[in-house]
Amino acid sequence: MTLYTLYSPSQATIAEYTKSSKRTKDGWVKYYDIACAFDTETTSFLSGDEKCSYCYVWQMCIDGVTVYGRTLDEFKSFCETLARLFQLSDKVRLVVYVHNLEFDFQFIRKYFKWVDYFAREERKPLYICNEHGVEFRCSYMLSGLSLAKVGENLQHSAVRKMVGDLDYTLIRHSATPLTDKEKQYCENDVVVLCEYIREEMAKNGGKIANVPLTKTGYVRRQCRQALQSDKDFWKKYKRKLNRCQPGESLFVLLHKAYQGGYTHANSAYVDIVLDSVKSIDFASSYPTQMCCKKFPWRFSQVDVTDIETFENFIAHSACVFEVGFRNLKAKRTTTILSSSKCEILENAVIDNGRVYSCDYCQTYITELDWKSICDFYEFDEFEVGDFWVSKYEPLPKPLVETVLNCYTAKTELKGVPGKEQEYQVAKGVINGVYGMCVTNPLCDTIEYDNDDWSATPPSITECLDELVTNKSTFLLYQWGVWVSAWARYELLTFVNRIETEVGNSVVYCDTDSIKYIHNSRIDELVSQYNDNQISVFKTIAHQYKYTIPSTQDGAKAYLGVFDNDGSYSKFKTLGAKRYVYTTTNKHGTEDFKITIAGLSKKVGGDYIAGQPSPFDFFSDGMIVPPENTGKQTRTYIDDEMTVELTDYFGDTVTVNTPSGVHLEPCGFEMSLANGYKKLFTTIQETTNTGKTIDGKVQDNLMLGIKSRVNNLRSELFGEKK
Repeated sequence: MTLYTLYSPSQATIAEYTKSSKRTKDGWVKYYDIACAFDTETTSFLSGDEKCSYCYVWQMCIDGVTVYGRTLDEFKSFCETLARLFQLSDKVRLVVYVHNLEFDFQFIRKYFKWVDYFAREERKPLYICNEHGVEFRCSYMLSGLSLAKVGENLQHSAVRKMVGDLDYTLIRHSATPLTDKEKQYCENDVVVLCEYIREEMAKNGGKIANVPLTKTGYVRRQCRQALQSDKDFWKKYKRKLNRCQPGESLFVLLHKAYQGGYTHANSAYVDIVLDSVKSIDFASSYPTQMCCKKFPWRFSQVDVTDIETFENFIAHSACVFEVGFRNLKAKRTTTILSSSKCEILENAVIDNGRVYSCDYCQTYITELDWKSICDFYEFDEFEVGDFWVSKYEPLPKPLVETVLNCYTAKTELKGVPGKEQEYQVAKGVINGVYGMCVTNPLCDTIEYDNDDWSATPPSITECLDELVTNKSTFLLYQWGVWVSAWARYELLTFVNRIETEVGNSVVYCDTDSIKYIHNSRIDELVSQYNDNQISVFKTIAHQYKYTIPSTQDGAKAYLGVFDNDGSYSKFKTLGAKRYVYTTTNKHGTEDFKITIAGLSKKVGGDYIAGQPSPFDFFSDGMIVPPENTGKQTRTYIDDEMTVELTDYFGDTVTVNTPSGVHLEPCGFEMSLANGYKKLFTTIQETTNTGKTIDGKVQDNLMLGIKSRVNNLRSELFGEKK
């Protein structure tokens, strides 16, 4: 049944729609200012041993009108109809949003000729326009949220994504009847998305051309506008910025030295159920660093030939350098040096991705990382190679003021009726400033030739030259490197203070949070840290003539202090991104929760919680069956398939899929490396008796990783050594 004919607006109605314009790489393009959304429902099945998939219904919402179709041939005809009704072309487009465009595009890609696109990764277009002038954009990249969360966050519509009304385990084809509930489920998916796009357009003056492709686009726009608001400042700033952009050798060094947040479990407590664990986290850790710390601008390469010169640079400058350590060993059971960041690693004991000890390692770090390594390790000697230094300066004032103003809005607008939209914008900026800073300027050029994807490695020189010649560039890559470096340094410095003053009490860390065995002295240290941070933030507020915001209950909201993130009745970890815990709810009963990479917090958590002894079940060798993980495996089908498909009613038809995606639930198995198990077992046995790991035990643990080379040029550009 052809359903697209149900949508037939008059030319007079179409003429009422406004158009907005945007400059593209091929000239100006006009866009209809209409909220549109598209979605498919698909079924995955086996034909013999071959994985197959089929789209059995599609739906599209156009300015509040929902249209259904049962085959993608109908959708192709519908796009042709839209092109005729709206007089679309490559220069006059209708934008249609798809939540997770990567998936749906794989089903429709062979039905059209594609004339314009942009992607950062193969198979993952941010937008792609077909020959009819219908441009598909990814709303997931814009929102960063699941469709259910998008619906929950709508401010001006009560429509929500339906849950459980379409059983995805049932096999369907285009002749399979759909119930009213199933149709409503399908319709709500595109109506929710259409309402979301309406609200995004409202944020952007009603112009769809002004809606960015990604959520980070909002952050970039707001920060860039702040920097460009004063033309004289902007001219001087751009000249200085261009002088500070890194060249090839410096950029490679910075890229090697860049690390994200510190996430690790203390081996002394791995695989042990602990009572009374407390969690604290920094309030907006990355924005805090941007506002309260200073950063490197222009680097110079220097020769470091003696210890006095080295120590002077470390004490007074921002430094990034190559360093080698001989006979390095952790002072205690907390380890911080990432084994994956070491280019050379000889005879190393690895603690869940962190170096516990080694005969020799070569890595790349900042001076902040150096200070943390000295806190947590001892070593016989070190040597430095490539060494660059820069003076520390604050970030540009308009950039800091933008972050502070958005922090104010996020704090004061939270929970205020009628200000939900402004709150979401401010929250998005605060959450996105770090991502904006660490965007890697070296990206593959992704191409799609209407048949296959390909990636062309970038030229370092051309990409770095582009940073200077591009008029819209307003950041330095080194700032992003130091934002995360400062955040790690703050966290690790506090961990070191706990361990030196209180003892081995820190159980787990994750980027901006610390979980520790509850101790009143640690509470005092937290209070002291907060008092100091409040003083620092007051100084920053005075410097920028900034009024510190208050929460709805009247309390001052100081940036960068430790917040109480909860107390756990029981806690158990098996390594980074692997822990379970219980909290006491308001009814006095225990809630079991998980954070396990590869498992859904809800589906996987419910399965583990349902075991007779959840904490015992959460252990090495734990298996969660496919239907209980909440995760699926994708298999891309690029070759056309024509097969017989029998639906759950027993009706068989011949179906054709030019390309598609097969989905199947994937199981989960917890496994711990033997070396890791030996290490934390030995640590727990020896630390309990006050002993240290002796050389003999270390010999048994040696993993024999010799001269593991991780050359950045080879990694990024495919060059072989």
